[in-house]
Amino acid sequence: MSSRASAVSVLADSGRGNTGGRVGFVTRSLVVFQVVVTFILLVGSILQVRSILNQQKIDYGYDTGSIMSAHMGLMEGAYPTSEARKLFYDRLLLQLHGSAQFESVALSSRLRMVFAGSGPIEIEGKVYKARRDRTNANFEQVTAGFFNVMGQKVIEGRDFTDQDLDATQPVAIVNAAFVAKHFGRESALGRRFRTGDGSTPQYGPWRTIVGVVTTVRMMGPGNNPNVDATGFYVPFYSAPFGPAPPGPLASQFATVIVKPRGGQRPEAVLPALRNEVSKADPNLPLSGSTEGCPSRSAGARRSSAFGWRLGPTNVASCRWCSSRADGRLPSGWASGSCSRLGLRRRAPTPSAACCSASAPEIR
Repeated sequence: MSSRASAVSVLADSGRGNTGGRVGFVTRSLVVFQVVVTFILLVGSILQVRSILNQQKIDYGYDTGSIMSAHMGLMEGAYPTSEARKLFYDRLLLQLHGSAQFESVALSSRLRMVFAGSGPIEIEGKVYKARRDRTNANFEQVTAGFFNVMGQKVIEGRDFTDQDLDATQPVAIVNAAFVAKHFGRESALGRRFRTGDGSTPQYGPWRTIVGVVTTVRMMGPGNNPNVDATGFYVPFYSAPFGPAPPGPLASQFATVIVKPRGGQRPEAVLPALRNEVSKADPNLPLSGSTEGCPSRSAGARRSSAFGWRLGPTNVASCRWCSSRADGRLPSGWASGSCSRLGLRRRAPTPSAACCSASAPEIR
């Protein structure tokens, strides 16, 4: 009996040892995994902070501390046609010009005054043997007076006027980098170019260059491959790419830019800007006006990383919901995705853009 009990005891002790060894192995593996994950997160955080610091040092080519900008999205429920959107933009510009708070105002297609578009162009008279021979250029749709707001000097030629429409004569204003790259020391006035590289069925119309302005940064914070400082501007109601529309083309999304009067700080005129927009449409929110606005160096330094990078996400969500007839977000999406992304849902009115950025500031 005693020998049998000893054998049972030995087997039990052996089983406990094997089990303890397996548990110890799993525990050590989990610890190693946690250390690796922590290290990866730490490295990612350091790189993120470094990226934010580098972005704050970017020279945009204009006084970022002297203007205020905000993004608007006109939903299809209240603005179903281009004509309806144009009426709103014209009415808003008229109100802003009449305000004593603003020295100059303009509209732009540039997102948060950082992300402009880019695409291939070809110069009239130049032979392109292959598609890759056509170079890319930045582009932006702007209203008359935009260069005055930005402090860009008209080096040669003229500014846009309200009469510049693609239906009459497609025109463009190019920057100094565009002239240096494509025309050297020759005058660019009267020269023509068009957008496209043959990969799409139709090219853009031949645009006559009517002005040359100083160069400012039109690219985003990152380095875009095959895109340099060259850029061109078209009237706000023109199509920068593709065939010319039969009439004025007003986009659903626009950035309003104002320069305060009398040396005021941009933050001081934000209530006035919101008030004028509210007069034009009480249900239309402004996004990117205070949180993470790169066109204000002071605001950019105070904004959080999440607030600064929220712009493209905000626009993407608004573009998604604009496909709905009433321009609203489903309640489940708004309570879930909006809250996770740091967005707040507006009142459920047809003309309200879906969300607006609400990132906390870092003091």
